[in-house]
Amino acid sequence: MALLQRLRKPGAVIGGYTVIKVLGRGGSGDVYKVSNEAGEEYALKLVDTVNDDAARTRLQREVHALLSLRHDAVPQVIDAETEGEETFAVFELVRGDSLANAIVENGPLEGEELADLAQTLASALEAAHNAGVIHRDVTPSNVMMGEKGPKLIDFGLSHRTDDPRLTRDGLVSGTAGYVAPEVIDGAEPGPDADLWSWAATVAYAMLGDSPFGSGQGALGRTLAGEVTLPDVPGAEAVAAALSLNIAARPEPREVIAALRGQTEVLETGEEPPSVPGPALSSTLPVSRIFDLVDEEYEAEHAEEWAAKGPPLPPVAARRTGVLAAFGGLSVAAATVAPSLAFLSVVMLAALVRTEHRRIATVAGMRARRGVRRGDTAWATVGLPGH
Repeated sequence: MALLQRLRKPGAVIGGYTVIKVLGRGGSGDVYKVSNEAGEEYALKLVDTVNDDAARTRLQREVHALLSLRHDAVPQVIDAETEGEETFAVFELVRGDSLANAIVENGPLEGEELADLAQTLASALEAAHNAGVIHRDVTPSNVMMGEKGPKLIDFGLSHRTDDPRLTRDGLVSGTAGYVAPEVIDGAEPGPDADLWSWAATVAYAMLGDSPFGSGQGALGRTLAGEVTLPDVPGAEAVAAALSLNIAARPEPREVIAALRGQTEVLETGEEPPSVPGPALSSTLPVSRIFDLVDEEYEAEHAEEWAAKGPPLPPVAARRTGVLAAFGGLSVAAATVAPSLAFLSVVMLAALVRTEHRRIATVAGMRARRGVRRGDTAWATVGLPGH
Protein backbone atom coordinates (compact mmCIF):
# COMPACT_ATOMS: atom_id res chain seq x y z
CA MET A 1 0.00 0.00 0.00
CA ALA A 2 1.37 3.40 -0.91
CA LEU A 3 1.96 5.87 1.90
CA LEU A 4 -0.72 8.48 2.33
CA GLN A 5 0.14 12.06 1.45
CA ARG A 6 0.98 14.45 4.26
CA LEU A 7 -2.08 15.35 6.31
CA ARG A 8 -2.78 19.09 6.59
CA LYS A 9 -3.47 20.35 10.10
CA PRO A 10 -6.10 22.93 11.14
CA GLY A 11 -4.90 26.41 10.20
CA ALA A 12 -3.03 25.24 7.10
CA VAL A 13 -3.86 27.09 3.89
CA ILE A 14 -4.62 25.30 0.61
CA GLY A 15 -5.14 27.54 -2.39
CA GLY A 16 -6.46 30.39 -0.25
CA TYR A 17 -8.74 28.16 1.86
CA THR A 18 -8.02 27.60 5.55
CA VAL A 19 -8.29 24.05 6.91
CA ILE A 20 -10.74 23.68 9.79
CA LYS A 21 -10.59 19.92 10.23
CA VAL A 22 -10.14 16.61 8.40
CA LEU A 23 -13.38 15.12 7.07
CA GLY A 24 -11.92 11.90 5.70
CA ARG A 25 -9.22 10.07 3.83
CA GLY A 26 -9.87 7.73 0.93
CA GLY A 27 -8.59 6.25 -2.30
CA SER A 28 -9.16 9.47 -4.26
CA GLY A 29 -7.68 12.03 -1.84
CA ASP A 30 -7.96 13.77 1.52
CA VAL A 31 -11.10 15.75 2.26
CA TYR A 32 -11.08 18.78 4.57
CA LYS A 33 -13.61 21.18 5.95
CA VAL A 34 -12.28 24.62 4.97
CA SER A 35 -13.31 28.26 4.99
CA ASN A 36 -12.58 31.17 2.67
CA GLU A 37 -11.69 34.73 3.64
CA ALA A 38 -15.39 35.57 4.06
CA GLY A 39 -15.83 32.72 6.55
CA GLU A 40 -17.92 30.58 4.21
CA GLU A 41 -17.37 26.86 4.76
CA TYR A 42 -16.82 24.23 2.08
CA ALA A 43 -15.45 20.72 1.56
CA LEU A 44 -12.05 20.61 -0.16
CA LYS A 45 -10.60 17.46 -1.70
CA LEU A 46 -6.81 17.55 -1.95
CA VAL A 47 -5.34 15.03 -4.40
CA ASP A 48 -1.65 14.13 -4.57
CA THR A 49 -0.92 14.29 -8.31
CA VAL A 50 2.79 15.18 -8.31
CA ASN A 51 3.84 11.66 -9.26
CA ASP A 52 0.51 10.38 -10.55
CA ASP A 53 -0.83 11.72 -13.84
CA ALA A 54 -3.82 9.36 -13.61
CA ALA A 55 -4.86 10.95 -10.29
CA ARG A 56 -4.73 14.38 -11.92
CA THR A 57 -6.89 13.14 -14.79
CA ARG A 58 -9.39 11.61 -12.36
CA LEU A 59 -9.69 14.91 -10.50
CA GLN A 60 -10.23 16.79 -13.76
CA ARG A 61 -12.91 14.28 -14.77
CA GLU A 62 -14.62 14.60 -11.40
CA VAL A 63 -14.73 18.40 -11.69
CA HIS A 64 -15.99 18.28 -15.28
CA ALA A 65 -18.59 15.65 -14.37
CA LEU A 66 -20.01 17.70 -11.53
CA LEU A 67 -19.96 20.91 -13.56
CA SER A 68 -22.15 19.16 -16.12
CA LEU A 69 -24.68 18.08 -13.46
CA ARG A 70 -27.40 20.10 -11.81
CA HIS A 71 -29.23 18.00 -9.26
CA ASP A 72 -30.25 18.60 -5.65
CA ALA A 73 -28.65 15.30 -4.59
CA VAL A 74 -25.24 16.09 -6.16
CA PRO A 75 -22.93 18.65 -4.46
CA GLN A 76 -21.92 21.59 -6.65
CA VAL A 77 -18.32 22.49 -7.50
CA ILE A 78 -17.30 25.88 -6.09
CA ASP A 79 -13.66 26.09 -7.16
CA ALA A 80 -10.88 23.89 -8.51
CA GLU A 81 -7.17 23.81 -9.31
CA THR A 82 -6.19 20.87 -11.49
CA GLU A 83 -3.07 22.12 -13.28
CA GLY A 84 -0.65 23.23 -10.55
CA GLU A 85 1.49 21.19 -8.19
CA GLU A 86 -1.17 21.40 -5.46
CA THR A 87 -4.36 20.06 -7.04
CA PHE A 88 -7.72 20.27 -5.33
CA ALA A 89 -11.44 20.79 -5.81
CA VAL A 90 -13.79 22.75 -3.54
CA PHE A 91 -17.36 21.53 -3.14
CA GLU A 92 -20.56 22.56 -1.47
CA LEU A 93 -20.33 21.38 2.17
CA VAL A 94 -22.88 18.70 3.05
CA ARG A 95 -23.55 18.85 6.79
CA GLY A 96 -24.36 15.42 8.10
CA ASP A 97 -22.96 11.90 8.26
CA SER A 98 -22.40 9.21 5.67
CA LEU A 99 -25.09 6.60 5.11
CA ALA A 100 -22.58 3.99 6.27
CA ASN A 101 -22.16 5.67 9.66
CA ALA A 102 -25.83 6.63 9.98
CA ILE A 103 -26.93 3.01 9.60
CA VAL A 104 -24.34 1.80 12.11
CA GLU A 105 -25.52 4.36 14.67
CA ASN A 106 -29.28 4.31 14.07
CA GLY A 107 -30.01 0.95 12.47
CA PRO A 108 -31.58 0.00 9.11
CA LEU A 109 -34.08 2.17 7.24
CA GLU A 110 -37.55 0.94 6.40
CA GLY A 111 -40.79 1.95 4.74
CA GLU A 112 -41.06 5.37 3.15
CA GLU A 113 -37.70 6.48 4.53
CA LEU A 114 -35.94 3.66 2.69
CA ALA A 115 -37.98 4.25 -0.48
CA ASP A 116 -37.21 8.00 -0.39
CA LEU A 117 -33.47 7.29 -0.10
CA ALA A 118 -33.62 4.85 -3.04
CA GLN A 119 -35.60 7.33 -5.17
CA THR A 120 -33.28 10.27 -4.47
CA LEU A 121 -30.14 8.30 -5.31
CA ALA A 122 -31.72 6.78 -8.42
CA SER A 123 -32.72 10.27 -9.58
CA ALA A 124 -29.15 11.54 -9.06
CA LEU A 125 -27.75 8.64 -11.09
CA GLU A 126 -30.30 9.21 -13.83
CA ALA A 127 -29.15 12.83 -14.10
CA ALA A 128 -25.51 11.69 -14.20
CA HIS A 129 -26.18 9.08 -16.87
CA ASN A 130 -28.17 11.55 -18.96
CA ALA A 131 -25.10 13.80 -18.85
CA GLY A 132 -22.95 10.88 -20.02
CA VAL A 133 -21.28 10.43 -16.61
CA ILE A 134 -20.71 7.05 -14.91
CA HIS A 135 -20.09 7.29 -11.15
CA ARG A 136 -18.40 3.86 -10.72
CA ASP A 137 -18.29 3.97 -6.91
CA VAL A 138 -21.83 4.18 -5.52
CA THR A 139 -21.50 2.98 -1.91
CA PRO A 140 -22.91 3.81 1.54
CA SER A 141 -19.71 5.73 2.29
CA ASN A 142 -20.32 7.94 -0.75
CA VAL A 143 -23.84 8.92 0.28
CA MET A 144 -24.11 11.82 2.71
CA MET A 145 -27.25 12.10 4.82
CA GLY A 146 -27.47 15.89 4.77
CA GLU A 147 -29.90 18.29 6.38
CA LYS A 148 -31.74 18.64 3.06
CA GLY A 149 -31.74 14.95 2.20
CA PRO A 150 -29.17 12.44 0.92
CA LYS A 151 -26.50 13.48 -1.55
CA LEU A 152 -24.31 11.33 -3.78
CA ILE A 153 -20.66 12.41 -3.39
CA ASP A 154 -17.16 11.42 -4.50
CA PHE A 155 -17.18 11.25 -8.28
CA GLY A 156 -13.43 10.60 -8.08
CA LEU A 157 -13.68 7.40 -10.14
CA SER A 158 -16.29 8.79 -12.51
CA HIS A 159 -15.80 9.03 -16.25
CA ARG A 160 -17.75 10.01 -19.33
CA THR A 161 -18.82 7.23 -21.63
CA ASP A 162 -16.28 8.35 -24.25
CA ASP A 163 -13.34 8.79 -21.84
CA PRO A 164 -10.34 6.48 -22.26
CA ARG A 165 -9.92 3.92 -19.50
CA LEU A 166 -7.46 4.80 -16.71
CA THR A 167 -7.46 1.45 -14.89
CA ARG A 168 -4.96 -1.11 -16.20
CA ASP A 169 -6.42 -4.18 -17.88
CA GLY A 170 -7.17 -6.92 -15.37
CA LEU A 171 -7.66 -4.52 -12.45
CA VAL A 172 -10.96 -3.40 -10.94
CA SER A 173 -11.46 -0.03 -9.29
CA GLY A 174 -14.25 0.56 -6.83
CA THR A 175 -15.35 -0.79 -3.45
CA ALA A 176 -15.50 -4.51 -2.73
CA GLY A 177 -19.09 -5.62 -2.28
CA TYR A 178 -20.45 -2.72 -4.35
CA VAL A 179 -18.86 -3.49 -7.73
CA ALA A 180 -21.22 -5.17 -10.20
CA PRO A 181 -20.39 -8.80 -11.04
CA GLU A 182 -19.99 -8.07 -14.75
CA VAL A 183 -17.35 -5.43 -13.92
CA ILE A 184 -15.46 -7.88 -11.71
CA ASP A 185 -15.59 -10.25 -14.67
CA GLY A 186 -13.94 -7.66 -16.94
CA ALA A 187 -16.78 -5.62 -18.43
CA GLU A 188 -16.45 -1.84 -18.81
CA PRO A 189 -18.42 0.02 -16.08
CA GLY A 190 -21.62 1.60 -17.42
CA PRO A 191 -25.07 2.71 -16.25
CA ASP A 192 -26.12 -0.90 -15.51
CA ALA A 193 -23.13 -1.31 -13.18
CA ASP A 194 -23.97 1.97 -11.39
CA LEU A 195 -27.55 0.76 -10.87
CA TRP A 196 -26.33 -2.57 -9.48
CA SER A 197 -24.18 -0.61 -6.99
CA TRP A 198 -27.24 1.52 -6.22
CA ALA A 199 -29.21 -1.65 -5.40
CA ALA A 200 -26.37 -2.89 -3.18
CA THR A 201 -26.38 0.45 -1.35
CA VAL A 202 -30.16 0.25 -0.88
CA ALA A 203 -29.68 -3.31 0.39
CA TYR A 204 -27.15 -2.01 2.93
CA ALA A 205 -29.67 0.55 4.21
CA MET A 206 -32.36 -2.16 4.38
CA LEU A 207 -30.14 -4.80 5.95
CA GLY A 208 -27.98 -2.69 8.23
CA ASP A 209 -24.95 -4.49 6.86
CA SER A 210 -22.89 -4.82 3.69
CA PRO A 211 -24.97 -7.29 1.65
CA PHE A 212 -21.92 -9.14 0.30
CA GLY A 213 -19.53 -8.48 3.18
CA SER A 214 -16.19 -6.79 2.58
CA GLY A 215 -12.68 -7.52 1.36
CA GLN A 216 -11.72 -10.26 -1.07
CA GLY A 217 -14.54 -12.49 0.17
CA ALA A 218 -17.08 -9.93 -1.06
CA LEU A 219 -15.87 -10.41 -4.63
CA GLY A 220 -16.53 -14.14 -4.57
CA ARG A 221 -19.94 -13.71 -2.93
CA THR A 222 -20.83 -11.06 -5.52
CA LEU A 223 -19.94 -13.39 -8.40
CA ALA A 224 -21.92 -16.19 -6.77
CA GLY A 225 -24.96 -13.96 -6.13
CA GLU A 226 -24.86 -14.84 -2.42
CA VAL A 227 -27.01 -12.30 -0.55
CA THR A 228 -29.75 -12.62 2.04
CA LEU A 229 -32.13 -9.76 2.75
CA PRO A 230 -34.65 -9.26 5.56
CA ASP A 231 -38.30 -10.16 4.99
CA VAL A 232 -39.59 -6.62 4.44
CA PRO A 233 -41.54 -4.92 1.63
CA GLY A 234 -39.43 -4.55 -1.50
CA ALA A 235 -36.75 -7.07 -0.48
CA GLU A 236 -37.47 -9.36 -3.45
CA ALA A 237 -37.25 -6.41 -5.83
CA VAL A 238 -33.89 -5.34 -4.41
CA ALA A 239 -32.65 -8.94 -4.64
CA ALA A 240 -33.76 -9.04 -8.28
CA ALA A 241 -31.87 -5.79 -8.94
CA LEU A 242 -28.74 -7.58 -7.68
CA SER A 243 -29.15 -10.40 -10.20
CA LEU A 244 -26.11 -11.71 -12.04
CA ASN A 245 -28.15 -11.44 -15.23
CA ILE A 246 -28.35 -7.80 -16.37
CA ALA A 247 -31.49 -8.46 -18.41
CA ALA A 248 -33.27 -9.85 -15.33
CA ARG A 249 -32.76 -6.72 -13.24
CA PRO A 250 -35.86 -4.53 -12.76
CA GLU A 251 -35.82 -0.80 -13.41
CA PRO A 252 -35.18 1.45 -10.37
CA ARG A 253 -38.76 2.80 -10.57
CA GLU A 254 -40.06 -0.78 -10.17
CA VAL A 255 -37.81 -1.37 -7.17
CA ILE A 256 -38.90 1.93 -5.59
CA ALA A 257 -42.56 1.07 -6.17
CA ALA A 258 -42.01 -2.29 -4.45
CA LEU A 259 -40.32 -0.58 -1.50
CA ARG A 260 -43.42 1.59 -1.16
CA GLY A 261 -45.60 -1.52 -1.21
CA GLN A 262 -47.18 -0.64 -4.55
CA THR A 263 -46.30 -3.94 -6.25
CA GLU A 264 -45.96 -7.56 -5.24
CA VAL A 265 -43.43 -9.83 -7.03
CA LEU A 266 -41.78 -8.23 -10.08
CA GLU A 267 -42.00 -9.99 -13.42
CA THR A 268 -38.32 -10.24 -14.36
CA GLY A 269 -38.33 -13.49 -16.33
CA GLU A 270 -36.12 -15.23 -13.79
CA GLU A 271 -36.08 -16.04 -10.13
CA PRO A 272 -33.88 -13.59 -8.21
CA PRO A 273 -30.51 -15.01 -7.10
CA SER A 274 -31.50 -14.66 -3.44
CA VAL A 275 -34.60 -14.63 -1.29
CA PRO A 276 -35.57 -12.62 1.80
CA GLY A 277 -34.52 -14.15 5.10
CA PRO A 278 -33.14 -13.27 8.54
CA ALA A 279 -30.91 -10.19 8.62
CA LEU A 280 -27.21 -10.58 9.36
CA SER A 281 -26.04 -9.43 12.77
CA SER A 282 -22.58 -7.92 12.33
CA THR A 283 -21.66 -4.68 10.59
CA LEU A 284 -18.79 -5.13 8.16
CA PRO A 285 -16.55 -2.24 7.07
CA VAL A 286 -16.73 -0.85 3.56
CA SER A 287 -13.43 -1.59 1.81
CA ARG A 288 -11.84 -0.38 -1.42
CA ILE A 289 -10.58 -2.97 -3.88
CA PHE A 290 -7.36 -0.97 -4.30
CA ASP A 291 -6.00 -1.95 -0.88
CA LEU A 292 -8.99 -3.49 0.93
CA VAL A 293 -8.65 -1.28 4.01
CA ASP A 294 -11.37 0.08 6.29
CA GLU A 295 -11.91 3.74 5.38
CA GLU A 296 -13.31 4.71 8.80
CA TYR A 297 -10.35 3.13 10.60
CA GLU A 298 -8.02 4.83 8.14
CA ALA A 299 -9.55 8.23 8.89
CA GLU A 300 -9.26 7.73 12.65
CA HIS A 301 -5.53 6.97 12.36
CA ALA A 302 -4.80 9.52 9.65
CA GLU A 303 -2.34 11.65 11.63
CA GLU A 304 -0.45 8.62 12.96
CA TRP A 305 -0.14 7.13 9.48
CA ALA A 306 0.91 10.45 7.99
CA ALA A 307 3.92 10.40 10.31
CA LYS A 308 5.03 6.78 10.00
CA GLY A 309 2.87 5.19 7.32
CA PRO A 310 -0.08 2.78 7.66
CA PRO A 311 0.44 -0.63 9.31
CA LEU A 312 0.54 -3.88 7.40
CA PRO A 313 -2.81 -5.68 7.25
CA PRO A 314 -3.34 -8.29 10.00
CA VAL A 315 -3.18 -12.02 9.32
CA ALA A 316 -6.47 -13.81 9.84
CA ALA A 317 -6.24 -15.50 13.25
CA ARG A 318 -8.29 -18.53 12.26
CA ARG A 319 -5.59 -19.64 9.78
CA THR A 320 -2.56 -19.06 12.00
CA GLY A 321 -2.65 -22.50 13.65
CA VAL A 322 -3.04 -24.33 10.36
CA LEU A 323 -0.20 -22.42 8.75
CA ALA A 324 2.06 -22.90 11.80
CA ALA A 325 1.37 -26.64 11.83
CA PHE A 326 2.00 -26.98 8.11
CA GLY A 327 5.19 -24.91 8.37
CA GLY A 328 6.47 -27.02 11.25
CA LEU A 329 5.81 -30.27 9.40
CA SER A 330 7.51 -28.90 6.28
CA VAL A 331 10.63 -27.90 8.22
CA ALA A 332 10.77 -31.27 10.00
CA ALA A 333 10.32 -33.17 6.75
CA ALA A 334 12.98 -31.09 5.04
CA THR A 335 15.61 -32.15 7.59
CA VAL A 336 14.88 -35.84 6.90
CA ALA A 337 14.08 -35.88 3.17
CA PRO A 338 14.59 -32.42 1.63
CA SER A 339 13.79 -33.49 -1.95
CA LEU A 340 10.58 -35.23 -0.94
CA ALA A 341 9.55 -32.28 1.25
CA PHE A 342 10.14 -29.80 -1.58
CA LEU A 343 8.17 -31.95 -4.02
CA SER A 344 5.28 -32.21 -1.52
CA VAL A 345 5.15 -28.44 -1.06
CA VAL A 346 5.14 -27.89 -4.85
CA MET A 347 2.36 -30.46 -5.33
CA LEU A 348 0.24 -28.91 -2.55
CA ALA A 349 0.68 -25.42 -4.03
CA ALA A 350 -0.36 -26.72 -7.44
CA LEU A 351 -3.47 -28.37 -5.97
CA VAL A 352 -4.47 -25.22 -4.09
CA ARG A 353 -3.95 -23.05 -7.18
CA THR A 354 -5.93 -25.51 -9.32
CA GLU A 355 -8.89 -25.46 -6.92
CA HIS A 356 -8.76 -21.65 -6.76
CA ARG A 357 -8.83 -21.49 -10.57
CA ARG A 358 -11.78 -23.91 -10.71
CA ILE A 359 -13.80 -21.83 -8.22
CA ALA A 360 -12.96 -18.59 -10.08
CA THR A 361 -13.98 -20.18 -13.39
CA VAL A 362 -17.36 -21.25 -12.01
CA ALA A 363 -17.94 -17.75 -10.59
CA GLY A 364 -17.03 -16.14 -13.91
CA MET A 365 -19.34 -18.45 -15.89
CA ARG A 366 -22.23 -17.66 -13.55
CA ALA A 367 -21.54 -13.92 -13.71
CA ARG A 368 -21.77 -13.99 -17.52
CA ARG A 369 -24.87 -16.17 -18.02
CA GLY A 370 -26.37 -16.93 -14.62
CA VAL A 371 -26.36 -20.15 -12.58
CA ARG A 372 -26.75 -23.34 -14.61
CA ARG A 373 -26.58 -27.00 -13.79
CA GLY A 374 -23.26 -28.47 -14.80
CA ASP A 375 -21.20 -25.30 -14.25
CA THR A 376 -18.90 -27.08 -11.79
CA ALA A 377 -18.47 -30.08 -14.10
CA TRP A 378 -17.63 -27.93 -17.14
CA ALA A 379 -15.15 -25.87 -15.11
CA THR A 380 -13.46 -29.03 -13.84
CA VAL A 381 -13.22 -30.54 -17.35
CA GLY A 382 -11.73 -27.31 -18.64
CA LEU A 383 -9.00 -27.09 -16.00
CA PRO A 384 -6.17 -28.39 -18.28
CA GLY A 385 -6.93 -25.50 -20.64
CA HIS A 386 -6.59 -22.95 -17.84
